[in-house]
Amino acid sequence: MDTNGIRKFIKDYETRRKNDLKAFKYKTNALNYVKPLGLKDDIYEKYITDIIISKELKFDDDKLIGDDNIVNQFRENYSDTFKSADMGELISLTGNFRI
Repeated sequence: MDTNGIRKFIKDYETRRKNDLKAFKYKTNALNYVKPLGLKDDIYEKYITDIIISKELKFDDDKLIGDDNIVNQFRENYSDTFKSADMGELISLTGNFRI
């Protein structure tokens, strides 16, 4: 391989690496956004994450910019896929229970 071939290989590698890192960061942001939504199963998390990625929605750090409609529509149509507030867990966290 001559020097031009080596330079081209290095440039291609750096480009691939930058693109892979960008995709990894984007997917991590999407997962960090979806994880705290409180879905009952990982399959629902993957479904919403895949929708966000396919629509190439934008993030500012871990915050979704703009289209919250995806999650809101999913919550309306499939409300049983979200964990409900567990009073036992709430009591154990606060240490108090008053009626």
